[in-house]
This record gives sequence, C-alpha cells and structure tokens, in this order.
Amino acid sequence: MKKKKIDQSIRSDGAENFVRAFLMIEYGIITYGASRNMPGYDLIACDHKHKNICKISVKYRSAADADGFHFSKQNDYQFAVAIVGNKGSVGNYQIGTTIENTNLPESFKAQVFVFPKNFVLQNLNKRRVLSNPLKPKTPKKFLRYENNWYRIIKYISKK
Repeated sequence: MKKKKIDQSIRSDGAENFVRAFLMIEYGIITYGASRNMPGYDLIACDHKHKNICKISVKYRSAADADGFHFSKQNDYQFAVAIVGNKGSVGNYQIGTTIENTNLPESFKAQVFVFPKNFVLQNLNKRRVLSNPLKPKTPKKFLRYENNWYRIIKYISKK
C-alpha cells in the first residue's frame, strides 16, 4: 500500500473510534462499528433504555483547507459526523504528517460537526460533496453544527 493511503486509512479509523469513544464516555451511549459491508453508515449507537438505534456516517478531512466530504448514493444513516483535522497550515505554523516534522507551540484539536441527514442531502453539490465548514466560501450556517452532539442524544433517547 502507498504511504498516503495507509495514513488516510489510519486517520479514518481513528475518526470512527473517536466518535465511538466520545459517545460512550460522555453520554453512556453504546456505540459499535458497523460491518464494512454496510454501505451508507459506519457506526450504530444504541440507547438500551428506550431501545432506539441511530446510524452514523463518519467523515474525516485532514485540514481546514481540505476539500469537502464525499457521500455515496447510499443514505442509510440518520447523522453524519464530519471531523476536520489539523494537518496542513494553522496560523503561522505548519503541522506535519508525522510527529517528527511537526512544529507546534501547543496541540491543535480537530473540529467536529454533527449534521442531520436532511441537512446533508439539502447541501450536497452535484458531485455529492458536502462543503468543508471551515473553508471561507462555505455558508456560515454550517458552523452552527459544530459539536452538535445533542442532536444524536435527542434522536436516540426519544420515546
């Protein structure tokens, strides 16, 4: 495998694991990975009290200046969690692709956006790409979905 493809695979798996861990640690929601053969979603979150499930599609981009998130025609999810990492340029600092070539004064956290499916479908372009919320030309309404975990919690805990 090429180095770039391996790196992307590691970071994509990391994004899924981040969402799983966050939902379980912060909210006590059982979350597990879907089979790789399930097109359209990556995770399943379960509320054992109300016996509800929520399918989640996880998307990852490496940097604030990266292109948007590609969605297939399979729309079998209720929420898309889009994570924008901090590789690339952040302010006056260049963040490297490895620990050895990263020159940081302090750590930079990735930014997380939780979009409901209907928002994603309404905002896909003709190539089925949802804009990166951090790009300057993306409408400001995208920023309202940053750290919007409560939408998943509300959905999953409905009676």
